[in-house]
Amino acid sequence: QTLYQKLQQYGVKSYCFQHYNYAYSPFSRVVCDGASIVPYKTIPEALVNLTEAAIAESEKSYFFLYLDIVDGIAHKYGPGSVQFQAEVSTLLLTMERLLYQQVAGKLKNTLLLITADHGQIEISPETTIYLNQLNPSIEQFIKRNAQGKLLVPAGSCRDMVLYIQEDYLDKVYDLLTEQLADRATVYRTTTLLEQGYFGTGEISPLLLNRLGNIVILPNKYETVWWYEEDRFEQHKLGAHGGLSREEMETILLAIDC
Repeated sequence: QTLYQKLQQYGVKSYCFQHYNYAYSPFSRVVCDGASIVPYKTIPEALVNLTEAAIAESEKSYFFLYLDIVDGIAHKYGPGSVQFQAEVSTLLLTMERLLYQQVAGKLKNTLLLITADHGQIEISPETTIYLNQLNPSIEQFIKRNAQGKLLVPAGSCRDMVLYIQEDYLDKVYDLLTEQLADRATVYRTTTLLEQGYFGTGEISPLLLNRLGNIVILPNKYETVWWYEEDRFEQHKLGAHGGLSREEMETILLAIDC
């Protein structure tokens, strides 16, 4: 049950503002079930439409706006870059002008929450470890799909997931643990499940069916990925998915409108 379906039970209407590229994607349809989806193309468009909708709504409502540009700039230039700082500053100024200043004093019992789903950490393509170059023989141990293609890569360069044939799981675990000893920690997925990394409640069978059986978590600033020219290459200067403070720590701003 989604957040929006739960809110419906309390008479709260929900609206999800998502970029038009993925507003009606299968993923968005699932996670936004119970809410009205509102697509947008530009940030000013989204903020103006959100402002107008909030002012016009007279009943209990929840509005969600997702903006991906800050994350994208951090991936491209790194979270410590001038470009990233400029993007954040511009976004906050735009939000203040087109959203906050327009709704201030016009809404009752309304809270504006600003947060991010993760942080980022600096990485370098020059130091990326490509698993199939480090150990070409690993391909023989990886599961294949119905078309006979290797099930790689999965996850990201900061939390790489492998689908290893069960008969070779222990062998691959020991091999990668030794080869990546100073650069990453290798986990069996069952260990992470037992330690609560996927949540403390009951794990959905659908999720369990999709999880790989080995997870590689690189050390701080390190990356591990899979190489195929012009298809799978690591060019990013910023990433998330690992367990460093920079990646896991985020913000929560609460403003009374």
